[in-house]
Amino acid sequence: MSDGGAETARELDMGFTVEEVAQGVERLLAELALGARKLPVGGGWRFDAAPRVTIEIDRMPESRIRHPTLFPRTLLTLRGETPVVEALYRKILLAFLRVGG
Repeated sequence: MSDGGAETARELDMGFTVEEVAQGVERLLAELALGARKLPVGGGWRFDAAPRVTIEIDRMPESRIRHPTLFPRTLLTLRGETPVVEALYRKILLAFLRVGG
């Protein structure tokens, strides 16, 4: 995935369904013209975006849910080169804050 740059991973606990998160991420990646490839993985999705980042979207593992909620729990994980991951993390967070808020 990398040509030697620093790599990182970031997670977002999303209060939307897996499909809602995948659709929102797909829309955002298209707006950013990153040419992402969407692949089904287990019960979720993986996007290979930009040449240096992957985005995985799946249900939050039960072992990580400490309190019951009235909304779905979806885990979004970004992995790749630090500057790309950090930029996408902020853009995804902002996009979903606008939807929810």
